[in-house]
Amino acid sequence: MKIDEPTLLCLSCHDGVSANISLNGTHKVLQGYNFGETSGNHPVSIQYNVSNKRLKNITDKNLLKGSNNDMVECTSCHNPHKKKINNEVNFLRYSNKNSELCYQCHSI
Repeated sequence: MKIDEPTLLCLSCHDGVSANISLNGTHKVLQGYNFGETSGNHPVSIQYNVSNKRLKNITDKNLLKGSNNDMVECTSCHNPHKKKINNEVNFLRYSNKNSELCYQCHSI
């Protein structure tokens, strides 16, 4: 698996060793060092394929990264430079109340 630059930047601290803030939580993406293990987690550094019927056309182009704006990275869901939204945590781009963040990309 090729890990793209936005996610590499996150992993420079959040690699399971260095960061004071663990990525192990309810909606975790990584488990220890096994970056390829995504069971029960959301994968990153993957291409967003709109031909998948469970995905929809993205209206917020900030959610997709890469030179072709077609990659899902850590920064697709997280913006470390943004203040908290209400009582949300983890620097989410949108509130995830009622899965609002998830529904930016995923269909019901």
